[in-house]
Amino acid sequence: MNVCQVHGVLNKFVDELLALLHLHLLPRDNWLPSSMYRAKVLTSKVGLRYNNIHACSNGCVLFRKQYERMQECPKCGAPRYRVVGRSQVLVKVVRHFPLAARMLRMYRALAIAELMTWHNKNQLTDGKVHHPPYSKAWAHTNATWPEFAADPKHIRLGLATDGFDPFGEKSSSWSTWPVMFLNYNLPPWLVTKRFFVILSLIISSPESVKVANFDVYLEPVIKELEELWKGVAGLDILQPPGCRAFVLKSMLMWTIHDFPGYDLVFGCQHQGYKACPPCGSSTVSRWSKESGKVVFEGSRQWLQRDHLYRTHRNATHFIGVEELRMKPRTTTGADTLRRARRTKKWVARGNVLGLRGCPSKETGLKRQYALFKLPYWEVSVVVLWSSIVADNLIMPCIVANILIYDYFL
Repeated sequence: MNVCQVHGVLNKFVDELLALLHLHLLPRDNWLPSSMYRAKVLTSKVGLRYNNIHACSNGCVLFRKQYERMQECPKCGAPRYRVVGRSQVLVKVVRHFPLAARMLRMYRALAIAELMTWHNKNQLTDGKVHHPPYSKAWAHTNATWPEFAADPKHIRLGLATDGFDPFGEKSSSWSTWPVMFLNYNLPPWLVTKRFFVILSLIISSPESVKVANFDVYLEPVIKELEELWKGVAGLDILQPPGCRAFVLKSMLMWTIHDFPGYDLVFGCQHQGYKACPPCGSSTVSRWSKESGKVVFEGSRQWLQRDHLYRTHRNATHFIGVEELRMKPRTTTGADTLRRARRTKKWVARGNVLGLRGCPSKETGLKRQYALFKLPYWEVSVVVLWSSIVADNLIMPCIVANILIYDYFL
């Protein structure tokens, strides 16, 4: 099945190949599936399956739980099916690949199970961040949840998503958004290899995914992450028989995307006057008539107090004035929740998001994103932003059209 998938052969070819092997080349009463359908049934029993989740064409709801039997969207009234000839065809389908089953399978393969605790056996002492396990954020989560850190088999994850056109046509209106997870327990040279990247969700439709409906599609993923935080029963092949049972837990540490994707996942502005999430309402920006766009001139606030570039007046490099302001207070997870709730109340009163007077114009937050449902995420936001500032890996004002100087102090 894997070889046929890698080389992109037709389903009919797989049927004929399995039938040939099953009926003519192998002994009678062999267990090889005789068709592709039977092969899929067999592979689904080891966790290699996916769920088709029906969705509203506008992304309002997923037809699951209380909406499972509805034929129309309860919010916008869009139909669940469209008529094609004599049959009904689903308007939109989200494919969900169970996350827990795939991670539990890693502990049942001897070679992979040994790699799952690599981060605990290979600790560096040179003080440099070669891999996420050596970061301040990793150490902080260990100190905050010592019971989670006590077992090296518990998995730290990173979520990555981006949209693309599978047909390769720039004018096409079709949009596909895969949601994938990276396993940071593995060695750094294996984390991003295709074999170890875990596909969790495929959002595919003619309509592009929007800020307002991305959280709706993430519902099954968030539910799985909540269950994994509580723990799921698994078996470790490395342990002796009778001692292999353990409880596997997992934590989402980071998300990975470009800056427009930041807007989609977190609901924060990626352009405009408040387009720096760590700075938030303290972002220093203005409209430039010369360039015809918003420019950001406050990056020097984040330098050390006695740094040379604070007093550098060369107009060819900076704006020709000294920078005497100190760095603003970094936005915390509690700040993010408070500002998102202000925007939610504004929209609930019947106002339109983004109009004059909207809190998002001041704070840069358009909504409270779904990851805050995770019990540990508020702390994770604080750790991530504080580690960026403390390590001086990159200046926090990571916005377009700004000259940023990186300092590795």
